[in-house]
Amino acid sequence: MTDLRALDARIAERVMGLHVEWLAKDDEPLYAQGRDYVEPGEPYIVEPGQALPRVMPYYSASIMHAWRVVRRMRQLGWQLFLAGPPVTTGEIDIAFQQWVRDEYGAVELRKWGAVMVPAGEEPRGICEAALAALGDS
Repeated sequence: MTDLRALDARIAERVMGLHVEWLAKDDEPLYAQGRDYVEPGEPYIVEPGQALPRVMPYYSASIMHAWRVVRRMRQLGWQLFLAGPPVTTGEIDIAFQQWVRDEYGAVELRKWGAVMVPAGEEPRGICEAALAALGDS
């Protein structure tokens, strides 16, 4: 996915359970919580009972914000899996996996969402893997 802000908006809605809206490109900047502004053409978070919107975190560009996605996926029963980078490709395999016990007590892999990303693009990979795991790739 090339539009990282669209990816951030999908993460906010699908993984984090937030309501997202977009400021039109020809609108004026919108005052937001924390003495911040939403720039024209950017997504923002609308929270019930709050007078001001929240600026959308950069889940796909910041490892600090991407780690919020990892924590939320853990709350939803998913485990993060990282492998690489292989010397030959320079790519990292990022996945979320979910293990469950069957009726006999055996543990089995139930779901898997995986992507390969170039080294250095781990936040984007975490976001894309989370969406793939939830069936929204």
